[in-house]
Amino acid sequence: MFKTFKFLYEKIVEHEFIMIPLMFAFTVISAIYPFIWVIVPAKIISLLDSGNIRVMVYYVLTGGILAIISVMGMEFLRGNFRMRMNKVRYFLIRDLIDYSLDMPYENTLHPDEITKIELADQAVAFPTRGAGGIILISLSLFGNIIASLGFIGVIGTLSPIMIIFIGTLVGLTFYFYRIASKYEESTWKASRSDMWKYFNMANLLSDPLYNKDIRVYSLKNIIESYCSGLFGQAKLVFKSIADKNIKMESLVVLLNLIRDISIFGYISYLLYTNVIEASQFFLYITSTITLMTILQTTFIQLSDIKKESKRLSYYIELMEEKAGFSKEGIDEGLRTKLNTDSFKIDFVNVYFKYPESETYVLENFNLSINAGEKMAIVGENGSGKSTLIKLLCKLYKPTIGNIYINGVDIESLPKDEYWKFFGVVFQDAMIFPFSIKENIVLNEEIDEKMLAKSVLKSDMKLILDGLPKGIDTVLLRTLDDDGIDLSGGQKQKLYLARAVYKEFKIMILDEPTAALDPLAESELYNQYDSLSSKKTSVFISHRLASTKFCDRIAYLSDGKIIEIGSHVDLLKQNGKYKELFDIQAKYYKDSSISEEVSYEI
Repeated sequence: MFKTFKFLYEKIVEHEFIMIPLMFAFTVISAIYPFIWVIVPAKIISLLDSGNIRVMVYYVLTGGILAIISVMGMEFLRGNFRMRMNKVRYFLIRDLIDYSLDMPYENTLHPDEITKIELADQAVAFPTRGAGGIILISLSLFGNIIASLGFIGVIGTLSPIMIIFIGTLVGLTFYFYRIASKYEESTWKASRSDMWKYFNMANLLSDPLYNKDIRVYSLKNIIESYCSGLFGQAKLVFKSIADKNIKMESLVVLLNLIRDISIFGYISYLLYTNVIEASQFFLYITSTITLMTILQTTFIQLSDIKKESKRLSYYIELMEEKAGFSKEGIDEGLRTKLNTDSFKIDFVNVYFKYPESETYVLENFNLSINAGEKMAIVGENGSGKSTLIKLLCKLYKPTIGNIYINGVDIESLPKDEYWKFFGVVFQDAMIFPFSIKENIVLNEEIDEKMLAKSVLKSDMKLILDGLPKGIDTVLLRTLDDDGIDLSGGQKQKLYLARAVYKEFKIMILDEPTAALDPLAESELYNQYDSLSSKKTSVFISHRLASTKFCDRIAYLSDGKIIEIGSHVDLLKQNGKYKELFDIQAKYYKDSSISEEVSYEI
């Protein structure tokens, strides 16, 4: 717990230092406030026999005014504090996003790493959990502790044994709550995997990306059947936790009953035997009730802080890992080698396998791509084409072997500087819920001249001319209800505009046109070809005819190059490339005839 308090204190000081004096002021007021309702009424009762109405009214008004000022002050401070707490929490969320973007990309392949991020997210995503929960609880915790000490002093003047008795019962209450809390924590931990599955499956029903398929293929019942099975498991978890809480709450109720009968009976006996007066009776009774309430609340708060500290510990662990991420720099000698428009790429004895897999996707892979050469990588699905591109882009790191750019091992180059060389369009390239302009530039700083050039060369101008807001049109409806969706062909032109705007030195296309028809794909590849003139380029495609323009074509199978050469050379070899090319040519020819027949009908 100390570690989490220290972490949060440092973050509060860093982002919202004013929260410290706000908490101090709230602590003082909240510690004094309960005494108003104990001392003032006791004083009024003591004045009843004297009949001094004027003094009694004075105490009533003074107590009422102090109570109103205290309540208003605490509400103001609480609201202000909560607002600033959320600001601190947003900084924590930003740091978590930074972590997910800065961590090695290959970590996304590890289920354990993804789980760690999800757990860390739970610590900052909600204002009453994790960091937010601890900060909010702490606001009233210190006032409760100070008030408890004050009431212990008051009751101690009557009987020190009562303090021990109350402390014992409250301690037992805290113990029972901790049992329930630990059980809940361990149960959730044991069932975490099933719960994630349930929430993920439930989200499918409302995810717009899946909505069309769910509707057209009537998948709702199938998904709900999976959800119902997972919900059955979740229901057992909830019931188990609820049953445990009921048992512990029953014990707490029994303890409270014993406490109330014992304390009220003892103080009533003292009043009956004239050991104390009526005003003292009221003072001790209300002090005891208030103390027990505050202590019980305090112990529950401590239990909650312990639980939320465990939740926050996952976040702190990630931030400690983030602090250990290396700050990459580049040697000036290496910078000189890369200060050119001519890039040669070499894969040397490269092996790669995915985490927890014994099978290599690439095995003893060797390939040289000459400066200015257009290289196509083709092959069947699962042959390692996309993995090869991710290795070249430094998203994955070779298990064994090296990749060189102009003789420089890419692992020695900072990723941010290295990525500046590339214009990459991935198979699963994304459209973001921003304007078309922002989707092209993908940067806060905009070069209007380059933007105009990219729009012109990618043929985006034809699309923009048909939109009322032109290049400022927002895509998707995530952030704007008037956002639009682009067709497959329009998306490809936007991706092309991105690549042109970036002024790449190495062009990489990883099957971005898989959803297009062969003619549209061929046309788009030719467009990329003209834009990447004299620049090193790598084209990935499963349609062999689309890459005929390339200088060389490498045919991959099971992570190895089995054929390499120009399109003409590979056809002459009469090997796997020609076999697949002939199959595809026949398929496209048959499809074309079928379309013509359908059209005539």
